[in-house]
Amino acid sequence: MTPPALTRGSRHVESMMSASRRDAGVMASGQSVNLAVGEPDLAPPPAVVESLKRAVDAGHTHYVDLAGDEELRAAIAATESANWGRELSPANVQVTAGATAGIAAAILGTTSIGDRVVMPDPTYSLYADVVRLAGGIPVPVECLPNMHLDLAALAPALKGARAFVYCSPVNPTGVVYRREELEGVAGLLDPGTIVIDDGAYSSLVYEPHRYVPAAEIPSLAERTVYCQTFSKKFAMTGFRIGYLVAPEALLPPIAAVHRTFNGSVNAAVQKSALAALAMNTSFADLALRTYQRRIEFVRQAMESIPLLEAVPPEGAFYIFPKILTVHSSAEMSRHLARHGVRVRSGGEFGFGGEGHLRISYAASEESLKIGFDRIKAAMELLG
Repeated sequence: MTPPALTRGSRHVESMMSASRRDAGVMASGQSVNLAVGEPDLAPPPAVVESLKRAVDAGHTHYVDLAGDEELRAAIAATESANWGRELSPANVQVTAGATAGIAAAILGTTSIGDRVVMPDPTYSLYADVVRLAGGIPVPVECLPNMHLDLAALAPALKGARAFVYCSPVNPTGVVYRREELEGVAGLLDPGTIVIDDGAYSSLVYEPHRYVPAAEIPSLAERTVYCQTFSKKFAMTGFRIGYLVAPEALLPPIAAVHRTFNGSVNAAVQKSALAALAMNTSFADLALRTYQRRIEFVRQAMESIPLLEAVPPEGAFYIFPKILTVHSSAEMSRHLARHGVRVRSGGEFGFGGEGHLRISYAASEESLKIGFDRIKAAMELLG
């Protein structure tokens, strides 16, 4: 028998594992319909796939600059300059092994033991896990009933905080934070507080709403670390590539964490990311229209389902209905799984998500129809 001392992880890892609300990522099996996954069902653009093939054939199969391909970093800097209101350079960019690696590097590179990191609640559960891994203290602050930021509750929480981390559009709620909300946050920050802005779903915002990056707020630009991915906008989830943009003064410790854990990002994949940035907006526009069409289907389907109440999302590809029974989020997600459809428990995303379910409509129309029919049948069994 292996001695327990050999199987024990570090205190930080064990703390993270015991406190984590993250689902282990069990995929739908058999005849189950998976409406739990946060992944586009679209294929990547053909130009991106062909670029990857050409890059491999051209010999881009070796280590590259740890900060990322110089040409790609220049393209990212040019793309993001408009958001920052000033010209960025490759020195402001770190190419990452997906957004997850970027977020982890941003938090680990800026958080010390005992630092408080504030985040909205509910939100993407990765943030709190990485804060604990760094030895920091996650400080979730519940949102308003409409899932927008509660500035009155954030005010005391942000005093003395090391960082404020958030995503918009929000995973899991689909809310898009308004400019005035971010301006309100800016007015609450101490001089030493940084902002980590996860813009993974920024290309998926529905009219009349508008995506506002933190760096667009003048007082936030010099304290913002912006995290982006190619996964959602270009359906490149399996390529595992993203990037960070930050003022030069903030980037070195974050870049050091990323290169320590990840080394250089896949050279050929970086060439495919460059091809994605060079594309016109046709693919992103197609994706947005696809999800808007699905929202209408989901809205109509939800109207016929008892004991669930939802408002249309403002962005991303999730709907976050409230459960109108005494069942917990976890109980309800298990109930639906037993009836052939997998969703995420709202409680996975924080105490503010308890009593809700996260349902993804990043699935085919056929899967959505089958899935929502099963949800309706399962809910009708509860009365």
